[in-house]
Amino acid sequence: MGKRGRIACGTVLVLVCGLIGACGAESTLGFADALYAEGAYYESITEYLRYAYFFPEAPQATHAWFRIGSAYERGGFLKRAELGFLQASERATGEAHLAVRLALARLYVRQERTDEAMAVYRDLLERLSTRSDRIDIHLRCSLLVMQQFRVEKALEWAQLAYEPSAGQERAKIRGYIDHLQDPPLISYRSPGLARWISYVVPGSGQFYAGQYRRGLKAMLLNGVLGFVAFGLLADKLYLEAAGYYAIVWSRYHLGNALVAERAAEEYNRAVQRRYLDSLYRSVGLAEEIR
Repeated sequence: MGKRGRIACGTVLVLVCGLIGACGAESTLGFADALYAEGAYYESITEYLRYAYFFPEAPQATHAWFRIGSAYERGGFLKRAELGFLQASERATGEAHLAVRLALARLYVRQERTDEAMAVYRDLLERLSTRSDRIDIHLRCSLLVMQQFRVEKALEWAQLAYEPSAGQERAKIRGYIDHLQDPPLISYRSPGLARWISYVVPGSGQFYAGQYRRGLKAMLLNGVLGFVAFGLLADKLYLEAAGYYAIVWSRYHLGNALVAERAAEEYNRAVQRRYLDSLYRSVGLAEEIR
């Protein structure tokens, strides 16, 4: 075979290898997408990682990393999801970049990392020029600061979204602003009060915080232990009664008060979460806080 023949064979071989590689890339990505669509997130991660490893410069590498982040997020591995979204963010451009950055911000919101989420939103505001995108980001900023219940600041961001809006979108934002300015009456429970009434009547703090089953258990258990302690006192066995309280009953009596305090805190967080959920639903962003 002459020199020209060897060159021709080499060229054909390169083209064939390139074709096989391209087919392999498409099949790997297609298989990963199929697994993701079926809800087999962990299996899809393996295929996306294989694609990203063998074809790091391919245009669809951004899609692969984005899906890796999404799959980890759905599986509850939020730190790994963050790494996937960051990898996708480095490669993404245009609309893909917006989608990736919003996914990253959503991840931060779910973890209550408000400073990082706000940094992402501010970065997007510097990059975005379209009216609808900027309105959406201003709304997200408003909702984000409301997670810290900074109502005045939330209203400032909401006003920035309201001014350029129009039509149904304007009506939606107006309703959101009204919701901020005239919130529903929220009834909180005092953790301190829950603790102190449980010192006096064990279990009453849990009842106060809405945890009736726990309150009943605490009341019955402390009632039995208290009956024994007061029985010792009635028999004038003061030393034994003091020892019984210190060794046996005190851990349940004092622990019950601390549990009641935490129950009140949980009640307040649940009330705040329901209010925030209603705000997110009012602007069609309910999934952002799940």
